[in-house]
Amino acid sequence: MENKKCVMLQIIYLLGFSVMFYLSVAVAAETDEGKSSMQTYIVWVKRPVQNLFFTKSHEDLESWYQTFLPATIANSNELTKRRMVHTYRNVATGFAAKLTPAEVKAMDQKEGFVSAHPERMLPLHTTHSPNFLGLQQGLGVWKGANYGEGVIIGVLDTGIGPDHPSFSDEGVPPYQASFEYDGAAMILVNQAIDGYSVLADAHVLPATHVSYQAGLNIKAFINSTSTPTATILFKGTVIGDPLAPKVASFSSRGPSITSPGILKPDIIGPGVSILAAWPVSVDNGTEGKATFNMISGTSMSCPHLSGIAALLKSSHPDWSPAAIKSAIMTTAEVENLAGSAIVDQTLFPADIFALGAGHVNPSKANDPGLIYDIQPEDYIPYLCGLNYTDEQIQVITQQTVNCSQVGAVPEAQLNYPTFSIKTGSSETRTQYYTRTVTNVGPANSTYNLALVVPPKVGMSVNPQVLTFTEVNQKITYHVEFNAHDDAGKDGVPFAEGYLRWVSDKHSVTTRIVATFSTQ
Repeated sequence: MENKKCVMLQIIYLLGFSVMFYLSVAVAAETDEGKSSMQTYIVWVKRPVQNLFFTKSHEDLESWYQTFLPATIANSNELTKRRMVHTYRNVATGFAAKLTPAEVKAMDQKEGFVSAHPERMLPLHTTHSPNFLGLQQGLGVWKGANYGEGVIIGVLDTGIGPDHPSFSDEGVPPYQASFEYDGAAMILVNQAIDGYSVLADAHVLPATHVSYQAGLNIKAFINSTSTPTATILFKGTVIGDPLAPKVASFSSRGPSITSPGILKPDIIGPGVSILAAWPVSVDNGTEGKATFNMISGTSMSCPHLSGIAALLKSSHPDWSPAAIKSAIMTTAEVENLAGSAIVDQTLFPADIFALGAGHVNPSKANDPGLIYDIQPEDYIPYLCGLNYTDEQIQVITQQTVNCSQVGAVPEAQLNYPTFSIKTGSSETRTQYYTRTVTNVGPANSTYNLALVVPPKVGMSVNPQVLTFTEVNQKITYHVEFNAHDDAGKDGVPFAEGYLRWVSDKHSVTTRIVATFSTQ
């Protein structure tokens, strides 16, 4: 009996030694391969045939992918983990794994193999505006917001009516395929209103786009001689323009006609020469099948701001739309890369009706310190103050509204992160408003008032120190505006300033504009 036990122990020992030897050989082979030509390959395979074996998609796909690995690797969970980089389960069927050229070649003989390609590093083909906004992949607010995961941006587009008379071709002469024009190229010159705004665009003919002043110089040269001849040389793209960002001539301008008590524009963002995805069916370039296009306009700045709002919502799920807008506006920049005031298309400092609260800064907006929040019901007395009827407001709010019961408030009384007041008579020279700020920074925070009063206006703020002891605590402050008797008499239609709450960590800026009657 004892002899049988000894024999059995010897057999177990030999089996254990064999397994250890096998693993050591495999590990040694793995090490040798690592020192040679192993690299990551993207391997595409056919989806496995659905039979009794393939019943659980994820697990079965894993097993299916492992059959393409060398047998010595597939039989070891440890080596499989080392080799397998990623598995694709949804749109495509395949995997990424660390392989040698010989192993990839061996896969070619296996049923279900499609192709294998070494991984390549591809540069991002998109606009530079994320870098300009301080959004770096894997860092800062972009990483902190988990890249906006869980937030969906909805686009509202009512479309067009194809049968509208505006699109009728009645009376339009037949299109001629060719014309006898002698033009070989174009020089596009800005009008005076466009100033120095320059944007990229695709043209059928070679074209040069110059500023209004450059256009005047070119015209003067043409008229200076009977045979004007000159060459415009392209000397490359200038990177790091110290005047960036600039407000383009086509950027939305204020004041608001329908609601002057709300500052327009509220914020500015990147919108000039933006490279982005483009639908192939839209004919807006020299290459009909291009999937990218470079265009400019407020339609380009809007996606940037929408994306930033999504990041903030992802970082702060409990923030309301008003809170997100407040964070963006109170942390906006009013200086360019050179540290000077942001300019407009004339290369002079942009006024508040071109700049709004300033240029968006996503990183600062993610940690604003204080916010001006607005609840949905707060908009009802505001809309009543704009003289909308009960029925019109009900369409907006989807609830029964009676302005005679709710009451109305002046536009500038809405808890908005700016002040936009209008003085036109002795009755409106003195105005009182309140604002309520919510602490979203450190629980124990103290903010001191910094005030730049608009010219021809007197201001008082009470209190001048805000002391918070907890997060989400609210404090209301009161502001009095007094327009001087001579305000607007010099022909200057408005004046601007700001109210700023400053703590050890945060600076919360509320821009102010006072509009005067010049009559």
